[in-house]
Amino acid sequence: MFRNQPGFGTRLLFSASPGLGKGPAIANRWFGADYALAARESADPFEAAGASAPPSANKEDYLKISASALCAVCFLAALGRIPAYADEKSDLAMLQRAYPGAFEIIPKGIRFPDGAVMAYDDGAAKDFETLLDQPDLEDMLRQPYPLYEPRGPPLFNADPGRARPDAFFRRLYGKDEAEIRSHLRRIQWMPSLGGPWLLINTRFGVDKKLEAVIAGLEALGPAYRPCLMPPGGTFNYRPIAGTSRLSAHAFGIAVDLAAGPSHYWQWEAKGAAEYKNAIPYAIVEIFEQHGFIWGGKWYHFDTMHFEYRPELLLKAREQITSNKARGLPLIRPDLNRGNSRIPCIFRLRLETRKTQLPAVLETLR
Repeated sequence: MFRNQPGFGTRLLFSASPGLGKGPAIANRWFGADYALAARESADPFEAAGASAPPSANKEDYLKISASALCAVCFLAALGRIPAYADEKSDLAMLQRAYPGAFEIIPKGIRFPDGAVMAYDDGAAKDFETLLDQPDLEDMLRQPYPLYEPRGPPLFNADPGRARPDAFFRRLYGKDEAEIRSHLRRIQWMPSLGGPWLLINTRFGVDKKLEAVIAGLEALGPAYRPCLMPPGGTFNYRPIAGTSRLSAHAFGIAVDLAAGPSHYWQWEAKGAAEYKNAIPYAIVEIFEQHGFIWGGKWYHFDTMHFEYRPELLLKAREQITSNKARGLPLIRPDLNRGNSRIPCIFRLRLETRKTQLPAVLETLR
C-alpha cells in the first residue's frame, strides 16, 4: 500500500501484510524525524538541542547516501541500533508524566478513571490527512518536536503536535464547551503593557504555566511589544479553520500572539505557501521552557500559535538524553534548503523531491 510519510518528501511503497499495521515501523518513525542518525567519519556527537551553529566543515563529513545505504540504515534500525520515535512503553510513560493522574497505563493503551479505554495504536494505515483527522496516541507522538532554532523551512509535512486525538483531549480538559468553561480562569496578558484578560484552562496547571510564560515575556523588554500586543486570543470553542476538528483553542490550552507580524500557511498562496516567520526565537524559547510548542516549527506553519503540549517536549528531551547515553551520534539537520551542508539523508530527500520523483510519484497517487 502507498503511505504518505509525515516529514518525508516522497511516497513510499510498502507491502500490505497481516501484522504490519501502519507499515514498517522504521519508515514511520525514522524518516518522519527531524533528527537523523547517519554514519560519519567523526566520532564526536553533534547535539540537536541547544546547538548554536552547524558543524564545521573540518569536523564532520557526511556520507553520500544511496538507495542501498538507506536499506542498510533500515536494517540497523530493525536491530535496535537506531532509536525508534514511536515506542509504546516510553510514549505512554511520557504521557503519564505530562498529565499526572489523568489515566493509568494498561497493556496496549490507557484507561481513564471512569473506565474508558483508549488504544495506543489503532492498527490503521493512514495517509497524512487521515493521520490528522483520525490520530491515535501513537500518531500524536510519532513526529519529534525539534528543540532548536530553525534555520529554514520545516521538512515536508513535518507538523509535530498537529495530530490531536479528540477523545484524549476531551478527557483531559472537558467533554464539551460547558465542561471546558468550568475549568477556565482569567489571566492578564502582559500586565505592564495593559494587556487584556484571557481565558486559559486550569487543568494540569496550564494557567500557572502561562503565567510563567508571561513573566518571561515581560522581561524581554519593549522591543518585543509588536509581536505580543495585542494578542490573538486564547479560548475559543471552534474547529480548526477548514476542518471539523476541534482547535487547541477550544480546550483553552493555546494562545496566539499579535497577528500583525505573524504568518499562517492558509493566509499565503493555497497549496504553495512559502514558509515565513517574523517571531523572534527568544519568545519561542520562553514558551517551550514551560511546556508550550510553537506552530512556527510546522510545515503548515502558524507562527502566532503556541499550545500546551508537554508530552512532545518531554519526549524530545528524553530522546536527546537517551542517544547521548548510548553514544549515538545525533545530527541536527540544517533545514536551509540552499545550504550544501545539509546532512546527506535530508539532502537526498530534498533533491529527489525537486527533480524526477514528483513526476513519477504523481502517477502513483
